[in-house]
Amino acid sequence: MPQKKIVYLGNVGGPNSASAIHVHNRSELLKNLGYEVHAICDTPKNKEKLKSNDIIKYHYMEPIEGKGKIRGLKWNIDLLFANNSYSSAKKIIEAIKPEFVILYEVNSVVLQNKIRKFCNKNKIKLIIETTEWMETDKERNLSANLIVMQKDIQKKYTDKKCKNEIAISKYLADHYQSQGCNVICIPPTFPALSNEDEVICTKDKRCSAEIRLVFAGSISNKDYLKELIEALLVINKEKIRISFDVIGPSENEIVHCVNVNDLDKFGIFVHGRKSHEDVLKIVKEADFSVLLRQNKRYAKAGVSTKFCEAMKLGVPSICTQVGGTDLFVEHMKNGILVKDNSVETLTTVLQNILKMDQTKILEMKKNAYRYAKKEFSKEKYIDDMREFLSECK
Repeated sequence: MPQKKIVYLGNVGGPNSASAIHVHNRSELLKNLGYEVHAICDTPKNKEKLKSNDIIKYHYMEPIEGKGKIRGLKWNIDLLFANNSYSSAKKIIEAIKPEFVILYEVNSVVLQNKIRKFCNKNKIKLIIETTEWMETDKERNLSANLIVMQKDIQKKYTDKKCKNEIAISKYLADHYQSQGCNVICIPPTFPALSNEDEVICTKDKRCSAEIRLVFAGSISNKDYLKELIEALLVINKEKIRISFDVIGPSENEIVHCVNVNDLDKFGIFVHGRKSHEDVLKIVKEADFSVLLRQNKRYAKAGVSTKFCEAMKLGVPSICTQVGGTDLFVEHMKNGILVKDNSVETLTTVLQNILKMDQTKILEMKKNAYRYAKKEFSKEKYIDDMREFLSECK
């Protein structure tokens, strides 16, 4: 009997990106259910493609022709009309002949509607997987805001036409259930990354720090570091008591953010972009990771992959209490919740952490690991996913 097939179509991303890691980990879950998983991706501008493996096979759509502004213009036109992306995706789907197509954060409403009609015609079951719900922002460029607006239309009006939804958060699951959809709520899931014996408190050999913090991500429209760094500049003024590893942003970005040079002197170590493997090594050595977000819809709808991954490594997080990712945190047990992102609040929180003994911190780290092992393991969701797929229409 031929193996059943599932196709992911959408914003799969490039190597080391959060979206690529997410789709790969989801594919492990689907493989456990007996499916052969394929992903259809945009051809990246830098030609850096994901490599097929025994978990997932990658296929690339026809690239947008041209360079620079010409290519950008054609990309925006395809975002509106989806002629290139639809014809490329349709050709690949017809060759694979899947039982399911999962639309993962596609940028175009038109592409979504065309794929939905194609799947209906060819008796392919269609699923929407959604991991965010952003708001428009004046700091984004026109193309980015156009994508955000289209995704807003999808969440409100067109996703429900597909009837089957995989939601990453309770907020999104509640939204789709209110629309009468067949819904499953699954946070990020991971293969085993460590075991409890490896959860330890490590000394920072670079300086005299008593506590080690880490951030992995980007200081874009979602994550905030300015106030935390300003709090650290005060705490570490005379002596480095808390070190802070920043992964993702460049040193210029951080210097511009707080207008301070010689960040190392204050225990702030900026690493820039790193491979996923290197990120995990740095994160694992920390006492706490950091996830500071505003009390807005994007923070409630999304679940940070880096947050979940840190917990799986036995690293609890300091999280703003906004009703999103922070719902996984039990205050002072497997993480720390903060009421806001002000310098005053964060300074107080960091000072209180400095008063904690290593036994308490180690127990919090182990609690984070135990929670993640239970909640972010693919094994927990195998039966639920099997039932969800059986109810897809």
